Amino acid sequence: LLLADCHLRTGEHKKVTELLTPLEPKQPDNRALAYLLGSALIRDGQTEQGQRIIDRILRDGESAEARLLLGTAQLMARDYAGATKDLARAVELNPKLPSVHSYYGRALLETGNPAQALDAFRRELEVNPNDFDSNLYTGVLLKQEAKNDEALKYLERALSVRPGALDVRYQIGALLFAANKIAEAQGMLEGVVKEAPNFVEAHVTLATVYYRQKRKEDGDRHRAIVQKLNAEAQSRAPGAQDNLGPGYRGEGASDPPAAAKPQAAKP
Repeated sequence: LLLADCHLRTGEHKKVTELLTPLEPKQPDNRALAYLLGSALIRDGQTEQGQRIIDRILRDGESAEARLLLGTAQLMARDYAGATKDLARAVELNPKLPSVHSYYGRALLETGNPAQALDAFRRELEVNPNDFDSNLYTGVLLKQEAKNDEALKYLERALSVRPGALDVRYQIGALLFAANKIAEAQGMLEGVVKEAPNFVEAHVTLATVYYRQKRKEDGDRHRAIVQKLNAEAQSRAPGAQDNLGPGYRGEGASDPPAAAKPQAAKP
C-alpha cells in the first residue's frame, strides 16, 4: 500500500491499478486499499470501475474518503457544481485528507472562484508540500497576478515532483517570456513543442517569442501550425472547448499578442 500511495501521489495511476487490482478480491474489507484503487481508477478516467468501489465505501456510511472519490469523479465528468459540493463536504469531514484541498481547489477554479481556489491550494501545500497539482495551479494563479518570482518557485517545485511535465514546462516558458528572459523562454518552449507537437498554446507563445526576436519566418511557421491544429480540432468537434483551466492556456499577465493567440482551443 505504501508503494501504491507513492505512485498515486506522483500521478502514476496505471501503476496503482496494476498493483492493487489483483489484491482487491482477496482483501474486500481493506478500506485503505479500496480508497487507493478507487482514486487511481477515477483519476485515470476509469470511472465505471471506480464508481463500483465508491458504492462499496459508501455502504459503510459517509466519509471524507467517499466524498473525495465522488467529487473527483464529478470533476472528471465536468459536473463542477456537484464536484464542488461533495469536495466541500470532504474538506469539512477531514481537512487533513491528502489531496482533498487540491481537488476542491480545482473545482472552485472551474466554477469561477480563483481566489478561493488559491486558498485551497495553499491549504493543501501546508500538509502536502509536494502535491503536484497544488504547486502547479498556485504557480499559474500567481503568474496571472504578475507575481512572477513567487509563481516560479511553485512551478519549479511542481517540476521537481514530476520532472519533464509538459504543462509545467510550458508555464515556466511563458513565465520566462513575461519576465523578458527571451532566450530562456525560447529554449524551454522549443523543448515542449518538440516533445508535444500538438501543444497549441506552446506554439502560440513560441511564435510570439520569435516575433519578439524579429525572426518573422520562424514566427509565421509556428503561427501556421497553430492555425492547422485549430482547424483540425474544429473539424473533429465544431465549437468544442478544451478541458483545461485558463491557467493551463497561459492566460493572464504573460498572454501572447492577439495576433499569435489561437482562436480555437484543442478538444
